[in-house]
Amino acid sequence: MHVSPLSWIALTCAIVAAGIMLYYLVRRPPLDAAGKSVMMLGVGVLPIMVAMIGNMEGLAATEHQSFCGSCHTMDMWIEDANDADSLSLAAIHSRTHKFGGSSCYVCHKDYGMFGYAMTKLGGMGHVYKFVSEWMWYDRDEIIGKIHIARPFKNQNCMQCHSTTGSIWAG
Repeated sequence: MHVSPLSWIALTCAIVAAGIMLYYLVRRPPLDAAGKSVMMLGVGVLPIMVAMIGNMEGLAATEHQSFCGSCHTMDMWIEDANDADSLSLAAIHSRTHKFGGSSCYVCHKDYGMFGYAMTKLGGMGHVYKFVSEWMWYDRDEIIGKIHIARPFKNQNCMQCHSTTGSIWAG
C-alpha cells in the first residue's frame, strides 16, 4: 500500500498536536504568551492542517477504481472492466494506459467550472444510496436496481476523443 507524503505530514501534525495537548493537560504550565502560541498550534493550526490534508487525500482516493469497487454492488462492473477479454466500453477504456487506475472517474466525472464539486456531490449520493439501501441486497438482487442516473454527456467523451474520425460520421 502506497502512503502519500501528505498523509505522513498529516500524521506528524496529528501526533505533534496530541503531544502538545497532552503536555498541557498533564503538566499544566502557565499560559504566558509563548504558552498560548504553542496551545494555538496544538488546538488550532495543526488540527486544521490535519483536517484539510485528510479531506484532500480522501477526495483523491475516490478517483481510483479500487474505491469504486469497494462497494459489493459494483463488483460485476469492476470485474468486467478488469477482464482482458471483455469488449465492453468500460473494459476497453480501463486497458488504456492514459486512465491508469482511474478509468471509472475519468469517464464518469463532470467537466467544466463546477465539474469536480458536482462529481463529488453525486458520488456522495451514491455512498448514501449504498449505505441506506444497496448494502442489504446481494449481488444478484442489485443487478436490476443499479442504473445510470442520467445519460452521459458527449462532452465527457470529447475530453479524449475528437469528432473528426470516421466513427462519428452519421
